[in-house]
Amino acid sequence: MDIFLLPFLEIVNICLTLMTWVIIIGVALNWLTALQILNAYSPWVSYLSHLTYALTEPLYERIRRLVPMIGTVDLSPLILLLLIRFLRTMITHAAARYFL
Repeated sequence: MDIFLLPFLEIVNICLTLMTWVIIIGVALNWLTALQILNAYSPWVSYLSHLTYALTEPLYERIRRLVPMIGTVDLSPLILLLLIRFLRTMITHAAARYFL
């Protein structure tokens, strides 16, 4: 059992880290296109925007049901980042306690 648990926890941790970067890139693209620093019609900006939207929007929708937007500020990316950080900390501590 030990031989499968640690690699599984590591894969989950890597996926959570990748999701963190997807959220950060999505928020940065959103701000940079809103401020007209990046051209929203550029092929690579459009592709990255659609990709990050497709990966994050289902999670954002669930958070928005619980925490509505404050004016024009959407707190769902911040809440999701905090939740991911909490999960990564729990995984790290559980793995350390289990294997040490």
